Amino acid sequence: MGSADFYFGYLSEDYSPHYHDCFEYHYILKGNGTFQQGEEDIPLQPDMFLVSPPGTEHSFSIDQELVFYFIRYKPDGEVFPRLETLGSHYQLHGDMRSDFFRLRSLLGGDHNSRQSGEYLLLSLLFSLMARSRSGRFYQEPLIRAQNYMTDNLSRRITLQELADHVHLEKHYFCRLFKEGVHVSPLAYFERLKMDAACSMIEQGTRGYVIAENLGFCDETYFSRRFTRVVGMSPGAYRRKQNRS
Repeated sequence: MGSADFYFGYLSEDYSPHYHDCFEYHYILKGNGTFQQGEEDIPLQPDMFLVSPPGTEHSFSIDQELVFYFIRYKPDGEVFPRLETLGSHYQLHGDMRSDFFRLRSLLGGDHNSRQSGEYLLLSLLFSLMARSRSGRFYQEPLIRAQNYMTDNLSRRITLQELADHVHLEKHYFCRLFKEGVHVSPLAYFERLKMDAACSMIEQGTRGYVIAENLGFCDETYFSRRFTRVVGMSPGAYRRKQNRS
């Protein structure tokens, strides 16, 4: 997965341009000044989350003493290209802010705790990518997952299977999908099945054949799921189509 370390810091005077061989993330607690990175001059304020990729020169100009937490992170090769699509700064609110503070204890714990902390960090970072809708990272795994679902409507698939298919950890894949599509992956998959079922009903296909073709254990269970998702039973939907 990689390695991540959590630190506390403060600056009372300007910090000259420098860079690291890892990602560096600053979370501003209080104070103000300016963060310079590349061609950007970013005014600092509390709850701001700053992103410095490896080899990217950055500096701080201080107006009032800055107090902050920061994380230095070296990801593995698979995750690295995706993290490069992050913007330079974000505001953290709500759950994201709570997640960041949880990282302090997790990344300072034992091996299992640190691994959980890195999963949480990745979840936070990927959620920021999804919010900004920037770069290919946001679109590609969602499109690949949706295509995989469409190609496997006759099967029952798991969340873990979907996450493995797009090479993402299960929990932050689920979180990313919900933020992008506004429903869970499995709810989206079931909706695809029911759209296919509606087409089959319109073509006159019998209920037990639809259940078999869409991977349901029997017609009764299919009927219950169809009613819950579509809002009417398969029979009622068939009658409605016959009247139209």
